[in-house]
Amino acid sequence: MKALRWISLLALLVFLNGCGGYSFTGIQTDAKTVQVKYFQNTAPLVEPGIERIFTNKLQEAIQNQTRLSLTSSNGDLVYEGEIVDYRVSPMTSTANFTAAQNRLTITV
Repeated sequence: MKALRWISLLALLVFLNGCGGYSFTGIQTDAKTVQVKYFQNTAPLVEPGIERIFTNKLQEAIQNQTRLSLTSSNGDLVYEGEIVDYRVSPMTSTANFTAAQNRLTITV
């Protein structure tokens, strides 16, 4: 019984401290502009164009989910980083044992 209590407490702590979904909303700031710097791909496997696609999708998400204006320099907020890893994992398979759906995981 005591072990179950410790496991439950540990699970609760992991849940509360774990990485959850990130939201661009919910922050109060006086910022008006945002700059998204180009995310370089330093992953061991190189997928051509993934850094451009990621940077563009991040810019689109910011534009669609905030009132911030994108700028190419001197932004009130600056997003910068690099892609350090990515992997494609099969999610479901077909009768021929090929992947019907894949999950792309990018580590930045």
